[in-house]
Amino acid sequence: MNGQKKHSVINAIAYKEFKRLTGSTTYMTNGAIGVILAALFGIVTLILGFDKIVDTVTRNAPFDHAILQPAIPFIIYFFIGMMATTACSPSLEGKNYWILQSLPIEKTSIYKGKMLFNMYLTVPFMIFGILCMGISAKVPVSELIMDLILGVVLCAFSTAWGCVCGIRHMRLDWENEIEVIKQGAAVSIYLLPNMFAVMGLVVLMVFLGMKMNHILLSGIMILIVAALAAVSYLRALSLAGRT
Repeated sequence: MNGQKKHSVINAIAYKEFKRLTGSTTYMTNGAIGVILAALFGIVTLILGFDKIVDTVTRNAPFDHAILQPAIPFIIYFFIGMMATTACSPSLEGKNYWILQSLPIEKTSIYKGKMLFNMYLTVPFMIFGILCMGISAKVPVSELIMDLILGVVLCAFSTAWGCVCGIRHMRLDWENEIEVIKQGAAVSIYLLPNMFAVMGLVVLMVFLGMKMNHILLSGIMILIVAALAAVSYLRALSLAGRT
């Protein structure tokens, strides 16, 4: 017999989600596209230079590029937040959902494992993207640390909010997984408000960055996003207990 690895229940469920992701081309393509784009954008920014990319986008408009620095975590999150695996993973259980319900574990543990997997998937790419952009934009170390914390908190919010959408709009009667991954109501309800909110926050961060200390601004946003993530997390666990 080969050696066997021992995992906690939550980590075992997270590993199960990883196997599901890598076992489906459709799920892999849609679930991992955001993190891949975030990593590629970070690499491109590091190679070409933050200033050059900004000049290209703004057509060499004369302004201080430093005012864009507070928006870096939200720029990376625009890619990372395109898809949360928690938005569709509850529905992907399909007709086998009864098996999960019959296991001798708490229902909340199932969804904690699903959320843990999404954190495992998104946080490393978020950190990598922010580091690449921060180094290229010559962001001071103290501000870069705050940006990294904000990035992790954004991943937590994305994970928890996606889980809320996934549980509330769970669909188990699908015949093809595309119906859930690409056309599911949970994915649409998660994606559209998230996308438009991020675009608005990028503009807001640039505007406030001209009037406030960047570290203070990041600290305020960390508290706000952390509060939203905590509310979403508690809401997801509450819904999980009723399924």
